[in-house]
Amino acid sequence: MSAEPAYLLRFGALRRELNAARREGLRRWGNRFIDLGRSEPLQAWPTDEQLTAAFADTPATRRYPPVAGRADVLGAVARHYSRVMAIDLTPENILLTAGALTGLTLALMTLARPGDEVAIPVPYYQVYPSQVELAGCRPRLVTGRPRGWQLAGAQALILANPVNPTTVSYPASELKEIMATLDPGAGLVADEVYAEYVYDPDYFTSVGTLRGLTGNDWLVVRSAAKTLGRPGLRIGVLIGSARLIAAATDRAAALTGAASVPGQLALCAGLAATTAADHIRPYRRRSELALDLISRLGLTAEPPAGTYYLWLDGPGLGRADTAVRLATDAGVFLWPGEYFGADSHARMSLSLPIATIEAGLTRIARFIGSEAGVGGFPVP
Repeated sequence: MSAEPAYLLRFGALRRELNAARREGLRRWGNRFIDLGRSEPLQAWPTDEQLTAAFADTPATRRYPPVAGRADVLGAVARHYSRVMAIDLTPENILLTAGALTGLTLALMTLARPGDEVAIPVPYYQVYPSQVELAGCRPRLVTGRPRGWQLAGAQALILANPVNPTTVSYPASELKEIMATLDPGAGLVADEVYAEYVYDPDYFTSVGTLRGLTGNDWLVVRSAAKTLGRPGLRIGVLIGSARLIAAATDRAAALTGAASVPGQLALCAGLAATTAADHIRPYRRRSELALDLISRLGLTAEPPAGTYYLWLDGPGLGRADTAVRLATDAGVFLWPGEYFGADSHARMSLSLPIATIEAGLTRIARFIGSEAGVGGFPVP
């Protein structure tokens, strides 16, 4: 019998503990509770009216769609990402999945084999090590800046760009350095779900743009949750060479089947609506105001390059036990860095009203002060 998946067990226990603290904080504080942990975008495409129209093709839900996706939707998705990624994609280069997490899992299972080592930069999106374990592979955590990553011998790398939670985004020059460090033939799973959320477009380039379709060693994951701002659709997009997409589709046929037809129709309508969208617009001012307040409160955070988060530093903020006390005693919730494999920081969302962000940060600073014996904090 194989060993229990250690990262999965740890992740599950920590997730339950933190969610329980969030529920208890909400119970104690009621409508005064501030949730800085949310990850839903502020904007959404298409409009609700356009989405209702996209769902009008209800007879289509009476039949199973092709595993890879409906032909008309695949064509529209291929045209969209051909423009976005500056490569000539066809429907054979696209697989629609039941959310980005499914896309990541299928990409891992396609590019790595059971027993392979898969490199994961730390801090990481919280599910990566668990996904690697569930694919029968072995997580190898790598730390520091990319030039210091120990990638030799790893059969694959999961690379988020931009990075949830750290808000880092890799420009083309850095991506090339990372790819050059991989062993020849090693697979690259590129999690690009926040690709539209970059403050400076020069600080993001898609792996697909650099690799091109002649490469059979990469798969890119995108998501309706972020591209359309509609997480409830649960639609992901897997992009790569025709050979790899065919292999991933075989795995999808055995594991998940096709993505839902309403979700596919909504994706098709939404991509057309995002052609001229500025995804990062609502977060620029929020980021500026939050960073100024953070500095005045004695906390620190680097200006973000991508995503709609801040990677917040302060005494103990990265620990799960601090997050629990923050939620219950101060009425504010953050995802601690421990959840992402590094207990040095905490992730806070900018996807909230400005006044809520400012109130939450003020409470965090007061809580830290009370922990240090400076002043007190009122209990609700």
